[in-house]
Amino acid sequence: MTLCLLVEVNADFSEAVLFDIEKQENTTVLLSKNDFESLSTITASTDEEIFLEIDMSKKQIVWNNQ
Repeated sequence: MTLCLLVEVNADFSEAVLFDIEKQENTTVLLSKNDFESLSTITASTDEEIFLEIDMSKKQIVWNNQ
């Protein structure tokens, strides 16, 4: 798992751009409908930086409930 900082969600809501803390570079992950809805809820409820765990082999967000 890789810790990343959420940079942006693309305008079509199908991808998120994240900053890989370890590699010091941006990476893109595909968003499912559930990912997008979860990120929308998180971003609407905070002005703080949002860190997410990413499974880089699958390029997917890892949620605590998975």
